Amino acid sequence: MIGTVPVARYFFSPGCPESFATLDKLVHFFHGLPVIFERYNVLEDELTSANPFSADEKKLLAVLERGEGTPLLYGKLYLNGDEVAGFPPAPELLKRRLADPGLPYDASSYPFSYGAQPARISNTGGELRLELYRTDNLDYLVKLCTKHHPYLAAENYREEEWRPYEERRKSFVQRLLNSGDIIGVIAFAGAEEAGFIEGIPLPLSQKFGYPVCGVDGIMITCLSVRSEFKGQRVAGQLLDALEAGVLRRGRGVVQVLAFPDRQCWQPVSLYRKRDYQTIKDVEGLSLMCKPFKE
Repeated sequence: MIGTVPVARYFFSPGCPESFATLDKLVHFFHGLPVIFERYNVLEDELTSANPFSADEKKLLAVLERGEGTPLLYGKLYLNGDEVAGFPPAPELLKRRLADPGLPYDASSYPFSYGAQPARISNTGGELRLELYRTDNLDYLVKLCTKHHPYLAAENYREEEWRPYEERRKSFVQRLLNSGDIIGVIAFAGAEEAGFIEGIPLPLSQKFGYPVCGVDGIMITCLSVRSEFKGQRVAGQLLDALEAGVLRRGRGVVQVLAFPDRQCWQPVSLYRKRDYQTIKDVEGLSLMCKPFKE
């Protein structure tokens, strides 16, 4: 808090369309409130402020600068130095944080559409088809991030609202493809996109806010499977394909920041079955590694 004015800060990675969608929602939400709102694209902006960073914010800055500290995990909001947990930030927690300095919470100014999952359907398309990221298949990729997000109900996806964020995601991935700084694979079941996996070099992943160990290797930044296709070994086949690409490139190791199985996202058990070993625990998550030799 600067004097009597609260400070809100949103740190985000440009690698996820939800990062930009959340930024726009937060700009709208804090407009008109007596709050200093600062936003940081962690790959493009100077991580400095005229207002001092809190101890918790400094832990996030440490992972961005040195690869050790609090993981960013796409985006984090802090209010008066305390994290408002969730990505996007959870409405109830935001309301609670605002209550501390006595600020009002207007739910209509912060729409939140996550939680529901579509019913599982059968994979009627036969064997999966796997494609490396290319310029001509990135439209399928971004729909997996938005329209087929595992926690976004189908009725809450409105293409006209999401298209600008999808285009930003496509543009960002295309830049990484052009520079050779991404390995990505999309899985198709018949005509349907079913899931994707992607990884980037460890030094770049640190700038994304991932804790890393070493510099020669790839960090898996996302592995996502549509809810309709879970339980059909899509994740395993995507992981095999990414590992094969890493081996061809001679990148040394694959690392991943894995979550407890109960969270159903990048689960530890998936990687443990495939010979990934835990390097260290990071605030309840597991930094895991698998070395490769030619």
